[in-house]
Formats: sequence, C-alpha cells, structure tokens
Amino acid sequence: MNVDQNASLLLVAVAIQIVAAYFSFAIFRFNRISTNWLALTWGIMSIALGTIITVLAEYETVPGYTKELLFTGQIVLPILASLLMAFGLWGMKKNFEYFEVVEKEATTKIRTLEIMVNSKDKKRKK
Repeated sequence: MNVDQNASLLLVAVAIQIVAAYFSFAIFRFNRISTNWLALTWGIMSIALGTIITVLAEYETVPGYTKELLFTGQIVLPILASLLMAFGLWGMKKNFEYFEVVEKEATTKIRTLEIMVNSKDKKRKK
C-alpha cells in the first residue's frame, strides 16, 4: 500500500470512530441514566484524535514536533482512551447489576402480590 492509501484508510477509520462517538452520545442523551456513557464517548473521540495526530506526525506537518506528536498520538491518547472506556464500561456494569437486583426485588413483590390477590379471590368464592 502506498502512503495515499494509508491516509485514506485512516480517514475512513476516523470517520467511523466519529460515528461511533455520535451513537454513544445519542445513547447517553436517550437514557440519561449513566454519565458513564460520556466517558465512553470521550474515549472513542480520543482514539480518533490520536489517529489524526499520528497522521499529522507521519506527514511531518508540524516540523520539529514529530516525535512529540507521535508520542501523543500513539501512546498518550490510546492510554487515555483505554482508561476512559474502562471507567465508562465499569460504571455501566454497576448500573446493570443494580437493575438486575431491582428486577429480582420487583419480581418477588409481584409474586407476593399475586399470592395475596389469589388468596382474597379464594376467600370471596367461598
């Protein structure tokens, strides 16, 4: 592959990452249950930004800062993205665990209510 093909593929990757970040933000706006979705969104955007910075460094668009840009794009931002996404997913996991507990409690209460209603119906029929 030549340099132009690599750049084109990286631009496609950035576009897909931006779309993924948009969907992540749309989910946050839809449910607003967990701000952890925002951490996931910022993590995805960090990956896109890292890719852009790496491309800028590869083409030496900022002379004298190529090493710093490569370090930022290939090391700093991927680590930041990983931390943000791990934090976001950890928080969402806690929310889903909480929802599971609430569902079990609600199911138990519904069954108790059904038993009470059924016993009252039996008494009325007698």
